[in-house]
Amino acid sequence: MIHIATIPAEGLDFETFLEVPRTIHDQGSRWREHSSARTRRMLARGLNPFWRQAESALFLAWAGERPVGRIGATRRSLAGQEAAGTRDGFFGFFESIADPEVARALLTAAADWLRERGCTRMLGPCQPTPDFDGFGLLVEGFDARRLSGESFNPDYYPALFAACGLHPEKDYFSFQNNMLDNPVFEREMARLGRYRARHASARVRSFDVARFERDTAIVRDILACAYADQPLYAPLDFDTYAFHLHTLARREDMHWFLIVEIDGQPVGVNLLAPNENERLHGAAPRGIGTSEFSILPEYHHTQAAAALFHDSWARARRQGFAWASMAYQDEHHVSMHRMLEKVGSFRAKRFRLYQMPLSAATDPASTRPASALALTTRHPGTV
Repeated sequence: MIHIATIPAEGLDFETFLEVPRTIHDQGSRWREHSSARTRRMLARGLNPFWRQAESALFLAWAGERPVGRIGATRRSLAGQEAAGTRDGFFGFFESIADPEVARALLTAAADWLRERGCTRMLGPCQPTPDFDGFGLLVEGFDARRLSGESFNPDYYPALFAACGLHPEKDYFSFQNNMLDNPVFEREMARLGRYRARHASARVRSFDVARFERDTAIVRDILACAYADQPLYAPLDFDTYAFHLHTLARREDMHWFLIVEIDGQPVGVNLLAPNENERLHGAAPRGIGTSEFSILPEYHHTQAAAALFHDSWARARRQGFAWASMAYQDEHHVSMHRMLEKVGSFRAKRFRLYQMPLSAATDPASTRPASALALTTRHPGTV
């Protein structure tokens, strides 16, 4: 019988939660490589200001004395739900052995917790919500280069989600470009460079760490405006954005965050950063990736996007990066897909966000009442 325990974000059980990827996957498996430090930082209530506007519960799945999976559930504050215009809850930090019973028990625990707090739909996986990077399940591109900040999961997870009755909500693509020995890239970058020269009113500058508060506010305002009509997202406060930027890049790498201005007015951002995953493996980063590329809607038909795109990858190429990635491109953002493909990029990965209605108190893909699962609370479980 699978036993589900609610745990706090501290103590021995939390350490077990963090180590689940290494515990359940075989020695030498690439699926063991999740950064526990990143997860610890994201879930730390005293460190991550996001938890001032949200609450979460963490669950461990046990088979006897052996941990076999984990999951987290997150609910935004009422203000956050109202800002997003939904009553969605989120699940994330999901790990499971290749057993639908374990996955179903974990998803049921998360769904029940969210339902009890008034959520009408569960979305995920998110770490902890779509406002942060690392959301969606990797469903294509398991052998593609791994970029820090992108979801990373075993290839049997999509089958587990399907068996548990989760339904696809939206897909996102990660595009990669091999900038070395790529004649298409060289030709199109030269063309964009000539276009830049003819439209000099667009200026691209680096994020100024010496004026961190000013530039963080600029990034926050642009992203909040860019996502204003997308119900998956909710505005984050200044402190949470500052925390998020420190999650995306080391302080000494923040000059790679780029801001485009037209006539002195900030109108777009590209949150670009060297691939931390390569550093974790003891190598100097050869790849650089974008986690957010946004232009204010009223400037979509100006030179802002072309200038920001050209200058970002031109700088990366001059600094010796061999490949670049642009992650989490909405499946419906066809114009961006075409622009990326035009410069020689290719679709490397597909990430999928799943959803499940929370109208009935039953566990996923089953008519069995949720109470049939063993669920205990070892400690107060809200972080």
